[in-house]
Amino acid sequence: MAILAAYVERLRTGEGQIIEMSMHEVMTMFIRTTGIGGWTLDGPAAPRTGNRLGAPPTGMYACAPFGANDYIYIYVGTPRMWQALCKVIDRLDLPAPKTRQMVSFLRDLGVEKAVVILLADDNLNVQLAARNLPGVKVLRVEGANIYDLLAHDYLLCTREALMKLQEKVAP
Repeated sequence: MAILAAYVERLRTGEGQIIEMSMHEVMTMFIRTTGIGGWTLDGPAAPRTGNRLGAPPTGMYACAPFGANDYIYIYVGTPRMWQALCKVIDRLDLPAPKTRQMVSFLRDLGVEKAVVILLADDNLNVQLAARNLPGVKVLRVEGANIYDLLAHDYLLCTREALMKLQEKVAP
C-alpha cells in the first residue's frame, strides 16, 4: 500500500518519497503472489535461474557497503517490461557537446522522461551535452547506484557499460 501511495503522490506532485519496508514484508508478498508459481503442491521449490534463460535480469544483487543485509531484489516480469525500462545502444557518440543534439538523440530513442545515461568510460561530449537537461543524469558504471537507477524512468547504456554493470553486481 505504501508503494502505491508513493506512486500516486509522485504522479500528483512530481516528487518521490522514501519508503521503508522490511525485506521480510517484501519477500513475503513476493512469495504469496508471483513467486508461488514456481512450486507444485508437493514438490520442491523451483531453482533460481536469474537471466540464464534469456529472460530479463531478475535476481538478488549485493549493494554497497556489502554488509549482511545490503541486497536488492530486482524483478522484471517480461522482456517487454525490460525493453521499456532499459535502452541498450552500441555506441553513444555525439560529434560536439551540444544540448540540442542530446535532446534530439533522446527523442529519437523514445526517451520522454527522467533518464540515467550509463557510460563505460568518460565521454566529455555526452556529459557536457546532458548537463543542463532536467531529469538527465550521466554516470560512469563505477558511480552507478541503486538510488539513481530507481529514481529515473529510463536507463540508457552502451553494451560495454551494461557488461561492466553486470560484472559489478555479480555475486
